Amino acid sequence: NFFSPTVSSSNPFSSVQSATILQALDIVASDEGREQRAALIANADLMRAQLTAAGLETCGDSSPIVSVALPSQMRPQRLRAQLAEVGLLAQVADDPTTRRPPRLRLLVTANHCAQNIQDAVTRLKLAFDQAAWVGKPVSNTTIVTPMRRFGTAA
Repeated sequence: NFFSPTVSSSNPFSSVQSATILQALDIVASDEGREQRAALIANADLMRAQLTAAGLETCGDSSPIVSVALPSQMRPQRLRAQLAEVGLLAQVADDPTTRRPPRLRLLVTANHCAQNIQDAVTRLKLAFDQAAWVGKPVSNTTIVTPMRRFGTAA
C-alpha cells in the first residue's frame, strides 16, 4: 500500500451528495443543459470577437474563461486599480515565477446577454487605456498622473 495511488483511500459520498450529483448529471444531459452549453460558447465567442474588435488580444481556445493578454509595458497593478475604477471584476493572472506574460481572465456565463458583454468590453477597453497612460512619461519633463478626487489631500 505504500506506493498505491491516492484514489485507494477515499470517503464514500453521503446519500444527499449522491442525489445532488445525479440531479446535476440529469440537468447536464437534458435539453436545458445542451441549450446552456450552446449559449455559453456563443457568449464566449461573442466576447472574444468584441475584444478583438476593440484592439485587445485574446489568448487560448473557446471556453467560458476568456484570457486577454496584457501589453508588455503595462503593470498588472495599474490594471487592477483601473478595473476597480470602471466597476469591472476580473482576475489578473500575474505570476512572476513563470515566464508566462500576465493576462486578464474574464469569466463568461450562459446568462450574460449581448448588452452585458458589450458593456464589459467597453469598460475593459477604458481600463486598459487608463492603465496604459497613468504615470507614463509623455515628454522628458512631463508626467501624466491620475486626477485627484475632490476632497482628498494633495
